[in-house]
Amino acid sequence: MLSELSLRIFSIAIPSFVLIAVPVFWFEWKIKTTLKTEDEGKRSPFAEKLLRPPGESLRIKIDELRSSYWDNSFDLLPILFGPVLVFFISSWGGPLISSIAVLSAILVCFFFGLKKWKTLASIRADLQNYRLGFDGERFVA
Repeated sequence: MLSELSLRIFSIAIPSFVLIAVPVFWFEWKIKTTLKTEDEGKRSPFAEKLLRPPGESLRIKIDELRSSYWDNSFDLLPILFGPVLVFFISSWGGPLISSIAVLSAILVCFFFGLKKWKTLASIRADLQNYRLGFDGERFVA
């Protein structure tokens, strides 16, 4: 009984696996060969390496740092309004609960603000260094 059942399951499983596996493997092979032939046909129309102007990589890095600086500075806005919002939310709980909530919000906002301020200071220092390097490359070239 067991061998007959296992034989039936095995006789159904093998054709099912073949019917599923063959198209999957064919599709994978077709994609790989298509991508390979497309990559072989590509080549750059320029014989030489394109040159960028002096300081171009530094200019790109300066733009990234500026963007990062503004993103981080906008993160300070919720920190400024956090204690006021907590005060308005907790004002119906009584003066003791309200003052404790506001003081804890001020402490939390202070520590998050201090961390964000240190991040901004390091970004500003990097930005000054990259600007100095950019100006140096422009003057030398």
